[in-house]
Amino acid sequence: MKKLLISLFILSSFLVYSQEYEPIIQQRIEYWLERNDRTTTDLTSITDIWDFYISNPLDLNQATKEQLLSLELLNEIQINELLKHIKDHDKLITIYELQTLSSWDMQSIERILPFVTVDEKVTNFQFSWQNALRDGKFEWISRVDPLIDKPVGYSDSLGGNATQSYQGKPIGSYTRLRYQYGTNLSLGLIAANDPGEVYFNSPNKKGFDFYSVHAFYKGGKYIKAFAIGDYHLQIGQGLNLWTNYTFGKSADIGTLIRNPIGLKPNVSADENRFLRGGAIDFGYKNWHLLIFASHKKRDGNIEFDSLQNRSIITSIDLTGFHRTLSEIEKRNQFSEIIQGVNLGYKIRNFEIGSALVNQNYSIDYSPNIKPYNQFDFRGNHQLTGSADYKLLVRNIIFYGELSHSFINQKNALVQGFGIAFNQYITMNLFYRKFDTGYYTFYNSGVSEGTNLSNEEGFYYGMTISPNRKWQIQGYVDLFQFPWLRFQVDAPSKGQEYLGQITWSPSKVSQVYLRYRHINKQANSSLLESISTLENQQQENIRLHAQIQLNEAFQIRSRVELVQWNSPSESIQNGTLIQQDLIYKTLQTPLDITLRYAVFQTDSWNSRVYSYESNPLYVYGNQVYYDKGSRYYILLHYNLNRTWDFWLKFGDLIYIDKTTIGSGSQLIKGNQKREITFQMRMQIR
Repeated sequence: MKKLLISLFILSSFLVYSQEYEPIIQQRIEYWLERNDRTTTDLTSITDIWDFYISNPLDLNQATKEQLLSLELLNEIQINELLKHIKDHDKLITIYELQTLSSWDMQSIERILPFVTVDEKVTNFQFSWQNALRDGKFEWISRVDPLIDKPVGYSDSLGGNATQSYQGKPIGSYTRLRYQYGTNLSLGLIAANDPGEVYFNSPNKKGFDFYSVHAFYKGGKYIKAFAIGDYHLQIGQGLNLWTNYTFGKSADIGTLIRNPIGLKPNVSADENRFLRGGAIDFGYKNWHLLIFASHKKRDGNIEFDSLQNRSIITSIDLTGFHRTLSEIEKRNQFSEIIQGVNLGYKIRNFEIGSALVNQNYSIDYSPNIKPYNQFDFRGNHQLTGSADYKLLVRNIIFYGELSHSFINQKNALVQGFGIAFNQYITMNLFYRKFDTGYYTFYNSGVSEGTNLSNEEGFYYGMTISPNRKWQIQGYVDLFQFPWLRFQVDAPSKGQEYLGQITWSPSKVSQVYLRYRHINKQANSSLLESISTLENQQQENIRLHAQIQLNEAFQIRSRVELVQWNSPSESIQNGTLIQQDLIYKTLQTPLDITLRYAVFQTDSWNSRVYSYESNPLYVYGNQVYYDKGSRYYILLHYNLNRTWDFWLKFGDLIYIDKTTIGSGSQLIKGNQKREITFQMRMQIR
């Protein structure tokens, strides 16, 4: 009887949380998009593992360290204590047994609850190709995004400027086919077009603008994993080679520590951050050897240097857009070739690795020399080597990486130290130093700049969880830039502070108050013969409440205030007030999400970002500036185990504006409406 009651309690908790797993990752995605000044980015390569485990909960009694790390929701101290507990005391009976572990608080338990389970019947999983072909899951996703309010790029309003006219129709599309067996086997195809790109005609005579194909296997004893086609690599702490996106600074201090999985399939439609070719990861006892090669075309602006009688790359285009003749002209202009090896040794409390990466462009990269970029990478060849480690001593973790560029003798270094004092207090110290001129083709370290170069900083973060209902999180980050930067004509420095208090009166309701202050030096806007630096400061205050009214209805309310100021300009304010209503219940197949928001900002500097709910595998922030309102409705209908449908309609309405945007993207009027339709078919 006792076991039955425990099982019913866990099941009921899972049913409630399975509806609300989105807010768990929402803050991370929202903060990442805001810090990177993005509105939409395909983050599927990060979130894919969460979407998998929400449907296939990970059994904690059988989970490996790698699987637990892949969740990106636990720190290594918690994971090691869990694995040791299971080894010493046999399997878990209930997930709430984790409360007895010194590094586990209730917030951590509730954070992973939607993605894990506890099964008393421990079975040893053995991969077989017969089971993979019989028990795998096939998924087909198709999405269309027709434009309602068409920019002038689709009309003849550009005054005959044909190079800026869109060559395709005002409709975007996305198709994904994937066969998957657990996390061991994945076969996939992605085909995508942005609005304005051509279908089945020049320059896309094969149909779509972007294709991605992969075949991936993981789970062998001596061949741990291999990939053919498009794939991702994660090595060390992200200084030398890390192709997919990662979360950086946020209220959750654990996001700073990189947990490299090694080899992963590419399941994203991002047209830049992936490798294309093949990779294989060999394993023997505690050792592994990863060998990889990649060759793909890249977009860029090519010019002819008459003095040296050669073509050069003056800029690399990362937009992925091929809508206008000028954008199409930049498409596939040069090749990127990468080869490398990664050797690693790993035991339960210690791991160490080294990597050597050879990177080449088919044409010399030679952007116009400016004072701020004169030490940046130029040429067509880069060779980098790195060493990384993690060491866990009881409740303390040390981690770091040193990467060295052999071409220009520049270094990048990170060193971190984390400690879980008990269930209530955790702390993270993090130091970084990136030489001016350090460069790799793909990296994902923690930094203020867009590249891991010309920066030194020290970060201190802490989380205090006095009980289940309350949590206090915050960090201080001090940084400096030894050389000039874009629009910063002298060495500069800055600081960032963030504090967040979260109150969770119940398992499905939460209120948090966040304060963030950032100060960076930049050129003064005053017209002077010699540029002088000034402190430009921004403060954000956000109050966010998520309240579960009953089994079916939830409301989310937010008020955010932004203030930006500098000595040379007047104070600029921004305000956002938004209200969400969510209807979601297991009793009906229809989920509904509604939002209405009003905003007013004095300038682009005081803009406000806010995360929006979208169809599955679509992630985005809405950026609010000027004055107006925004509403949207998102419908999700689960027809049966095979079919799902999504429909989203949104409208952004400005006050006192007659046009929106500029250039080819200019829309005549004060409204910007969008609609998205997506369907998914699953066969298990």
